Amino acid sequence: MSTRTLKYVLVLVTFVLSAVTTRDAAAQNTTGTITGRLTDPTGAIVSGAKVTVRNTGTSGSRTLTTDSSGDFTATLLLPGAYMVTAEMQGFKTEVRNGITLQVDQTVRVDMALSIGTMDERIEVNANSLTLDTDSSSIGQVIDQKQVTELPLNGRSFVSLLFLEPGAVQTGGEQSTYRYGAGDAISIGGGVSASNSYTLDGTTITDTSYVTPAFDISVDAVQEFKEQTKTYSAEYGFGANQVNLSTKSGTNSLHGSAFEFIRNTAVDARNYFNVYPQPVAPLKQNQFGYSLGGPILIPHIYNGRNKTFFFANFEGMRIRSQQTVTGYMPTSDELNGIFQTSSFNPNPNATIIDPLTQLPFTTNANGAYVIPSTRFSRLGKLAAAELFAPPNATAAGYNYSTNSPFTVTSNQQTYRIDHVIGPKDSIFGRTTIADVYVLNPALTKYTTSSQNQVTRNYQLTETHIFNPNLLNQVRVGYLEAQVLRLGYQITQADAAALGFSNIFQMPDANYPVLGLSAGLAQTSGSSATQNLSSVAAREPAHGQPATRVGPLRLHLLHAWPPHLQLRL
Repeated sequence: MSTRTLKYVLVLVTFVLSAVTTRDAAAQNTTGTITGRLTDPTGAIVSGAKVTVRNTGTSGSRTLTTDSSGDFTATLLLPGAYMVTAEMQGFKTEVRNGITLQVDQTVRVDMALSIGTMDERIEVNANSLTLDTDSSSIGQVIDQKQVTELPLNGRSFVSLLFLEPGAVQTGGEQSTYRYGAGDAISIGGGVSASNSYTLDGTTITDTSYVTPAFDISVDAVQEFKEQTKTYSAEYGFGANQVNLSTKSGTNSLHGSAFEFIRNTAVDARNYFNVYPQPVAPLKQNQFGYSLGGPILIPHIYNGRNKTFFFANFEGMRIRSQQTVTGYMPTSDELNGIFQTSSFNPNPNATIIDPLTQLPFTTNANGAYVIPSTRFSRLGKLAAAELFAPPNATAAGYNYSTNSPFTVTSNQQTYRIDHVIGPKDSIFGRTTIADVYVLNPALTKYTTSSQNQVTRNYQLTETHIFNPNLLNQVRVGYLEAQVLRLGYQITQADAAALGFSNIFQMPDANYPVLGLSAGLAQTSGSSATQNLSSVAAREPAHGQPATRVGPLRLHLLHAWPPHLQLRL
């Protein structure tokens, strides 16, 4: 059977140097920015004031000082709920609660300070709707509530892409070669090859089919944003950006456990699964858990406000059968008796003996008869093992069967966040995804299997030199392999063909067999696996940041060796 293997190792090192001014806030991928201006009751600017931006989930805080224009900006903030506090001698302390920061969003929090003492405190709960008025980027954020509560067939985050106006599926073969990644998706009229996917700021794009290299569990997704127009020049590799952010632990312990079940009892009969053939069975289970919180080791370590964990596992088991229809040769055809009218509308068609170049003899019914002595060993093996008797008389097929379709999927995501000190924080994430699929077919010899192995690791460190100068380094590793094979040949099959003393290749498989009416055709290719370097086929137009502020350095390595340096 033809094989297609995708295997690559992609190392992405991102260096981000954010020189933040009062007018320019750098929002990097899956982080966000809170900016604002302080004024007094007359509308005059207040410079030199202390501003504290605190994540209410982890208690992590960033302390800033307003500049000569009264402005402050906190960048590289994880999505979540924030509180902003402003303090200045001669003014009351001003607090804004309930500020929701989303992926790649800039939220403006302007405050007018009131005359008084710092001991006096004014608290205001911010509106639940926060508008990004400091960026011209056009996109849509799919928040955590939508991610976890919208019904999804198969629980794939890819389905959520269609919440974006103008996102449609345009066909394609992507899902054939990568199970669960969807087919060709056009966003805003762009070609499907123009989409780029990042997770926590590093790429997870399968550049061969421009799909996600794995379908991360929706229970591990904090939120994600689709950007379609006028986003920052720091983004490259595609016209449409899909930026996902994974969940992180907080000071509170939160978790969930789930199982979703589908089975034959609640599913309708397939249109081609006609009575009296039994209903094709279906058993589908999706199960898993998510858990996050502070790392606590009694009497040893208290990670509150400092060290957090998040863990997620999702498994899927599909044990079903799908109704498959096609053509099987009749008993006459298996014995070498062919009526040309069954496969050729030309009444003068003949079947020529390739040795004599003369027509084969015909029987009393006018059918051509090929002597059994002319059958090859492969033909005899096929007639004995490959074909089943026709069991249907319908337009377009004479055979119908319920063929096994199985999926075994296991996915794990683990993340650790740690606050090293007031100026340093770091997080690491590991995602492991394994998928095995057995595809249905008309006969067991025409089945195909698919084995997907994906490994994704990331390490991100953020350092604050001063309130206006920050540095973030991201190191990401992505390995995605897809191995597609046909029905594996056995020693008994090899012996039946008369082969002896042959080298036994691991995972050797039959060529692709196509069955059609009358004289069937076969096509095949190498039974070995092919190795390809997808990094070498990346779009040439993708460019990282060029604006003042962020500077991104991409080093991409694959096999064969391939190096790209982009500034």
